[in-house]
Amino acid sequence: MSSTLKLTLWFTGLVVAIFLGTALFFYYNPVGVGVWLARRALTQADFDKQQVEGPRGTLTYWEGGAGAKTVVLIHGMGNQAGTWVKVAPPLAAQYRVVIVDLPGHGDSDPRGGILSLRDEVEGLGAVLDTAVPEGAFTLVGNSLGGWVAMLYCLEAPERAARVEQLVLVGSAGLTGEVPEGVKLVPETREEARRLLAVMSPPDTPPTAGFVLDDLIEKIAEGPSPRLLESFDARFFVDDRLASIETPADLVWGSADRLVPPSVGERLAAGLPHARLHTLAQCGHLPQQQCPAAFLKLLRQVLASPAAAEGFP
Repeated sequence: MSSTLKLTLWFTGLVVAIFLGTALFFYYNPVGVGVWLARRALTQADFDKQQVEGPRGTLTYWEGGAGAKTVVLIHGMGNQAGTWVKVAPPLAAQYRVVIVDLPGHGDSDPRGGILSLRDEVEGLGAVLDTAVPEGAFTLVGNSLGGWVAMLYCLEAPERAARVEQLVLVGSAGLTGEVPEGVKLVPETREEARRLLAVMSPPDTPPTAGFVLDDLIEKIAEGPSPRLLESFDARFFVDDRLASIETPADLVWGSADRLVPPSVGERLAAGLPHARLHTLAQCGHLPQQQCPAAFLKLLRQVLASPAAAEGFP
């Protein structure tokens, strides 16, 4: 056998081994691969990864853009900064954008032990004190992120005074939200399918079983079980909405069945300065499921907050 043929066979074998190894890694870790790709895409879009010391350890956030207005993006429970990768880069062409890994999520501490909504609010405050030490900013929160944003505004008058606008996207924070029969920490494929179904538009293709298995594992190992233990009456905002004077735009996917549009209607009725906007055929994660429509609407509300005149 010639040396050229041996080299060709060796190279072919190496390529096949790399391909099979990559395929096996994806098969056993599809959710993790998706998260890694999203966070890598933030870096490739010129977002700088930063860290700051918080009350319970190191917190991670990303920043990019250089506009006069600062927009802070806050993910939901069990998620992380990468969820905003489809909308953050185009936003950064117009605004300064800060994307948070909430405490216990992404690369932010604490990685174990008790985790509460109080930790989330204080962690967000620590990031904002460093990333936006002066001036006003807008908080855009999805699901748990919207809840944390509202609690941040309720925490102290001096904090609320710096928040010029709230954009609450499928926001949690009111009592009686999770539909009956849906488990936020699924233990079986059927429970995982049901959770994804209530979060997704009706035409979403079925999720493969191996992805559901990894999702179950990732949720169980992640912050969601720790956080859910802390949810009690003192954190829900039903009876405190009138105290949030910040202009609020509420963005809801019409197909969101995890936190349905009726919750948005309750928030709109209770907040002093609020408008409710609906995205057709979109679910609980508009930034991922219908990014183009969501980005268009987000740009509109950022340009003209709820308290401003002239926006329909």
